[in-house]
Amino acid sequence: MTAFSGAFSSGIANLSGVFTSGALNMSTHLHIILPAPDKVRGTLLLLHGLSSGCEAWSRKTSIERYATEYGLAVFMPEVQRSWYIDMKYGLPYFTYVSEELPAWIASQFHVPTDPEHLYVAGLSMGGFGAMKLALTYPDRFAGCMSLSPRLYLRDRLEQKANIEQDRREWRAILGEDLIVGPENDLELLADAAAKSPVPRIYLACGTEDSLYPESVRMRDHLRSLGLNITYEEWSGTHSWVFWDKAIQRGLEAVVAKD
Repeated sequence: MTAFSGAFSSGIANLSGVFTSGALNMSTHLHIILPAPDKVRGTLLLLHGLSSGCEAWSRKTSIERYATEYGLAVFMPEVQRSWYIDMKYGLPYFTYVSEELPAWIASQFHVPTDPEHLYVAGLSMGGFGAMKLALTYPDRFAGCMSLSPRLYLRDRLEQKANIEQDRREWRAILGEDLIVGPENDLELLADAAAKSPVPRIYLACGTEDSLYPESVRMRDHLRSLGLNITYEEWSGTHSWVFWDKAIQRGLEAVVAKD
């Protein structure tokens, strides 16, 4: 089943609805922003964070305006608290976002999803997801924007080691042994991706954000590999005020304008 409803204004559609995912074996929520067909020059997968859902970007930022400015069809999937991982005892959200969703977008909306016109971006947990997608499949994306991201899952596991509720959640994602495998280690993924052309990467974090040290660490690692990265930091916290500015800066750095 596919069903969407929404508003149309000034030649742009802001849609919310569900479609039945074969990968997830259920209907799942999806938020979409579509400029007029003759204005679409690229497609953006825009990923939500741990404590929000797929509608948050439209509610908390001016992404509709930015989509119009850059000619981007924007697709915002729902992945719950999965960390964009094929869960050990749950649903295969990475397969859904990396394989099924782009193919469905191309077949249903006829917007460009080729490597020269497909972008991925996300904040916090979604920043991890965006980086994971771009580094796992560097030949599929033109650019990646990772905003205030949690980049090192082992660090989070160590910080939450004594919180049983958190450990139960992570067991569902990673398994009983709580091992972060190489498919979820962004530095290892970057090492492998560096052997081939890598999409443009934009990384930004506020200097008052608790995750700031992770962004600095990843910046240094990506630069050591000679990857095409734009890094920015400014005074800011883990907040929508920062992310609304950061997505604008990321689009400016990564997405080509006609």
